[in-house]
Amino acid sequence: MKKLLVILSLGLLALTGCNDKGNPQPPLVTNPTLPPATEDFVPGETITVTGSGFTASDQIWFRTPTKAVAQDIQATIVEQTPTEITFMTPEGLPAGENTIILKRSDAEMTLGKITVAEISAKLYGFGTVDRETTGILWEIDKTTGEPTEIVLLPTEENNGWGSPVVDPVNDLIFFYKWYGDDDSRRHVELYRADSKNKTLDKIGSLKDNKEKTFYHLCMIKRQLHAVIETKNNDDEVFYSLVAIDPNTAAQTTVIDPQSLNKALSVPNSAGVGMDGDDVPPVYDPISKGLLIPVWNGERYQLIKMDLAGKKIVSGDIVGNGGDLNLFPMNGKICGTEYSRDYMGVDFRIIDAETLTAGTSIGNATLAGDDGFSFESPWYYDAATNSSYSVIWKDLESENTQTILCVYDFQAKTFKKIKTYAEGLSLWMVFN
Repeated sequence: MKKLLVILSLGLLALTGCNDKGNPQPPLVTNPTLPPATEDFVPGETITVTGSGFTASDQIWFRTPTKAVAQDIQATIVEQTPTEITFMTPEGLPAGENTIILKRSDAEMTLGKITVAEISAKLYGFGTVDRETTGILWEIDKTTGEPTEIVLLPTEENNGWGSPVVDPVNDLIFFYKWYGDDDSRRHVELYRADSKNKTLDKIGSLKDNKEKTFYHLCMIKRQLHAVIETKNNDDEVFYSLVAIDPNTAAQTTVIDPQSLNKALSVPNSAGVGMDGDDVPPVYDPISKGLLIPVWNGERYQLIKMDLAGKKIVSGDIVGNGGDLNLFPMNGKICGTEYSRDYMGVDFRIIDAETLTAGTSIGNATLAGDDGFSFESPWYYDAATNSSYSVIWKDLESENTQTILCVYDFQAKTFKKIKTYAEGLSLWMVFN
């Protein structure tokens, strides 16, 4: 299965439609300017076209040629003024030449052409076959669940691997290795795995000998970032955002430290923050914010790190206290909440502007699965319109049994793909 890399190229402006005398209509907009032809885009990223004469009723469509007939796919407009229009690159664009169309009532105008190249959309997993000594980065077959080793992740006492994020254009996976006990993680080193060449490189140190400081990697516009969670001596928690150089691990501050306790209006003793390092913050290009589910001391609550305002915005308390994670889904943000009351996961679309959860769009339950639970994050795959995760249970042998699962949003079905043999532990899957 493939995602799409969209390479934008300038084309000749063309206008379709004539008046009743057969003369060409005047252009809908004048002096349209597209991004440079060298700039590329993937589904979910935004494109801005400037010009004169855009109106509130304008629509942007991608004309995708097929063997039989052209098909139009509408883009979601993010911002619109008389002099520019910004829209999201939609999912579902085929490889080859596509045309960007401006539509207004019954008229339309060609703004330019794009070339779409295929890139891999792989499912990855962290795990081990011996539980104690060696971690493994796998590629996971989405149909059979069969793992294929990419690289080994040597693991010693008092260290571990976490916070994976993927560069889908270059088939690169970034994550870190931490040292120290699980609560302090005094040393954190950034690593990069190349899934094509099956190589593992240590890039550099993210922190050295710092207590009460945790890193949560994420991608913003295909650039590596991290939310840094710190706690002072009064137990007040602060969040900041940095951009990370993927070749040196050098950090550049994007948002200065902001008090999470003050944003949530809770005391320092509440014990707020992110739960674990495997649930990545998710960037929303429409609101230009980084959405994060955080524990407010009693339940999970949505917050957004506003990149424009350089501040934390608090949102709704979500669900009844079960584990919560977010993932991008066809230009939107989906939230999943695990409920221990009915041993299931509920999927809801999150409004990134108001930070509220909508009605359920599906749920997966574990009725009758004695001892298994949903504890791992879910990740969405646009090619299959499905979300993948892992369920697990502890065995009397002190091993863990894990099962790869999938929820199909089209069919509204949940199924188990593969039950792994005792001793092979799949910690989590991601893409």
